Amino acid sequence: AARAAAAKADAAAQAARAQVALHWTPVLSLPAERRRELIDAAAGGHALLLRADVLGQHSMGLLPRAALVDVDGVRVTGRVLGVLRQIGESQSVGVLVEVEHSPAGLGAGARVPIELVMPRRSGRLLPRAAVLYGEHGAYVYRQMPTSPGDKDTRYEREKVALLLAYGDGWLVDGVHAGDDVVVHGAAVLWSLQGLDNQPADDDD
Repeated sequence: AARAAAAKADAAAQAARAQVALHWTPVLSLPAERRRELIDAAAGGHALLLRADVLGQHSMGLLPRAALVDVDGVRVTGRVLGVLRQIGESQSVGVLVEVEHSPAGLGAGARVPIELVMPRRSGRLLPRAAVLYGEHGAYVYRQMPTSPGDKDTRYEREKVALLLAYGDGWLVDGVHAGDDVVVHGAAVLWSLQGLDNQPADDDD
């Protein structure tokens, strides 16, 4: 009976750890002392933890450097802790925001506008169809320079960093202004990977 009770308690502890990791990933990634300070401040009512949903997006590029919370017309500055792993009711990606010394009355269940302040970065704007994603992150296909005697056009994968979703494209870092990036047919090149050693048909 004792072993059964211990196994049940261990299973419950593992389930609880999984739930905490799912809901509070940014908090778990903090150093132990900083994490304890945040939990104590939130439990004591000295700080609030808010979820900021980025409407219309399911992924996040560069992490915002700050958040401005609109509380009845008063802007309150918040600290962005990280990206949340669980999709919320809005079906959008969310970030966890810490607000210290929030106005009295602002509490759980409140819905307020939040403005995410992105860091200033420069990059190259590419259509969404040009950006693919693999086990090592985002990448694009770049056309290789050709010599006068080359008959075939060759492409290589170039890893990029996703900075910001903008309109129908992505602002990325890692592509130079002189690079020729495949913007139509990148998925076809991806599907042809690993076929170099197979005989080509006349129509290929």
